[in-house]
Amino acid sequence: MNFKPVSNYILVRPVDVPDTTPSGLILPESSLDKPNMGTVVAVGDGQWTERAERIPVSVKVNDIILFPKYSGTEVKLNKEKYLIMRDTDLFGIVANETRPD
Repeated sequence: MNFKPVSNYILVRPVDVPDTTPSGLILPESSLDKPNMGTVVAVGDGQWTERAERIPVSVKVNDIILFPKYSGTEVKLNKEKYLIMRDTDLFGIVANETRPD
């Protein structure tokens, strides 16, 4: 993928929410929780202040992050769903977590 966010925006791949229960029941989409955890895929260069100083983005690519449930804007790139959000909207980085890509 060839996408670079601008300013303090980040591109996030949300975790997949299972659509079946452990016992095999299929859940309707309306009952599924929106994910609030994901992997950072791309980051912008940071936001400029009024004094022409750049505030760097607080996360880096491959960080596992926690964000509010309904934050970000859902976009589709290369037939895959992502979220675009500001790094200031995040709750934090989940420590000691790794996700295979």
